[in-house]
Amino acid sequence: MITIKTWNIDQLCEYEPQPGYNLIGEGVLTKGSTMVIAGPPGVGKSLATSQLALSGVTGEPFFGLEIKHPYNTLLLQSENSLARLSREARALPDRDDYGNRILYAERPARGFRFSDHNFVANLQRIIQDASVGVVVIDPLNSVCPNLSLEGFLECFAVIRQAVGVGDDAPALLFIHHTRKSLGSGGALQHDVSGSYAISSVARSVFCLLPVGDSVSWSCAMLNDAQKPATSYWRINDLRFEPIEMEEVASAKDPQDTAKKDILSMLSKGPMTRKELLIALQGRLDIGRTTLYKYVAEMVEDGRVVDDKGSLSILLKDDETIRPSEKPKREDRTDESKGEDVSDLGLPSDVRPPKTPKATGRTDDSLGSDQDTDQLGLGL
Repeated sequence: MITIKTWNIDQLCEYEPQPGYNLIGEGVLTKGSTMVIAGPPGVGKSLATSQLALSGVTGEPFFGLEIKHPYNTLLLQSENSLARLSREARALPDRDDYGNRILYAERPARGFRFSDHNFVANLQRIIQDASVGVVVIDPLNSVCPNLSLEGFLECFAVIRQAVGVGDDAPALLFIHHTRKSLGSGGALQHDVSGSYAISSVARSVFCLLPVGDSVSWSCAMLNDAQKPATSYWRINDLRFEPIEMEEVASAKDPQDTAKKDILSMLSKGPMTRKELLIALQGRLDIGRTTLYKYVAEMVEDGRVVDDKGSLSILLKDDETIRPSEKPKREDRTDESKGEDVSDLGLPSDVRPPKTPKATGRTDDSLGSDQDTDQLGLGL
């Protein structure tokens, strides 16, 4: 039997949340609430969770947000290896002071299965024994692969029930991915994959995005307070440090920067897409799908030539020449021998016949819709 508790106006006016209800910022993360941090791969989302856990112990602000009450953190990490987590842990200051206030759960062989009664029982035991105030799930799609509205709400209900319900229950933090195209301001909310479903349960959504060699921290949604201003940060010794806008190395569109790096790499010689991806690893914070998308756009607008999978650019006086700008020969040659016959003085009826052009794709077809269909990007 489900009991429904009711409150009248006088009771609501007298209600006071339990001590420690507000954890981070003014309504940013509270007990029993859900927060989302989203961003593209490699931007530092997992590192941000370590810093959030550290802030719960030290009281140090989290991306400029005040820590309202200390908390213990349990991180369910599905992506990063123990070797990486160990490296990050060794970089933390004053490690002897942490005890069990920051706990990482090793991913079981079958994953974090919230539908498994044994897993849920063990999880609840850890939460109770360690007085966990924040449970981090990194990434969200490791436990909720279906981000349709119905699928996500069903999955979320199971997770919330396992972690606890109510103002005394731990807060939930989901680490999630953004879509390929990133907006700004309020539009950021819609750049979070499955945003319609996620925003129906999250009280706050923040996006961590690359800006040159730095990152921006922007609030996409905050239901219970005023959104904080966007701030800029740089990773130093595995920690985020604040910087002023003037210090940002490049506030340009990261897509523009990526395309310039692609042109720079292709200026050294032709490459396949796979070779280009390998060559740019560690230089660009984008994945394979995004890189291939940029290449397709550059083939279409003529900055890159795709010759049966071999990518190149044409250089003349250090400038990129588009396929339509390739120089034309003024003299006609016998293509079978390479001999110029335009000035031999032979009558036209005894000149060697012109070698017919081979059928197939011509230079002028580069960048057409047909070419982009042949890229095999699966976009």
